[in-house]
Amino acid sequence: MDQANPVATAAPIAEGPNALAEIKAMETIFGALTPLLPDAQARVLKWVQDYFKIASRSSNTQEHQHDSSEDQSSPTPPSAHDLSELFSITSPKTDPERALLAAYWLQVSQNNAEWASGQVQSLLKDMGHQAANITNTMTSLKEREPSLVVQTKKSGNSKQSRKLYKLTKAGIAHVKSLLDLAQ
Repeated sequence: MDQANPVATAAPIAEGPNALAEIKAMETIFGALTPLLPDAQARVLKWVQDYFKIASRSSNTQEHQHDSSEDQSSPTPPSAHDLSELFSITSPKTDPERALLAAYWLQVSQNNAEWASGQVQSLLKDMGHQAANITNTMTSLKEREPSLVVQTKKSGNSKQSRKLYKLTKAGIAHVKSLLDLAQ
């Protein structure tokens, strides 16, 4: 996009009385987003889209994503505030699948290097999908080949001690493949 005149290459602009208002809005948005990093820009735009209930043009968005980043093999994860969108896109059927999606949201969308199984369980409970036994669910994700989750820390001596986890590359790739299949 032309830094000097950001609306010079803009999408079609309405003609008539609203044309000037659209151009001013684009210039304002351009000025507000320019100093932000791409992830922050995406969050702001997603918030605007959600707030104003603007329907997305997913095909245009995906085309732009593929044009701008050749190494990006899957769509951008749903926004940080929308775990329910991950669930609606992928329709997880089992406790491990649901826990994996919640963990992905915590680690990738929320930028947490580690997370506790209790955090995952709390998210699942809030969405009405509480795991029957979160410890067994996390163990099943750890024991898969390849492992989708690894334990990074344990505090306490009992079986119920607090444990921290993180997704493996295989775990992240698995969720991305679920998102790709859903597209």
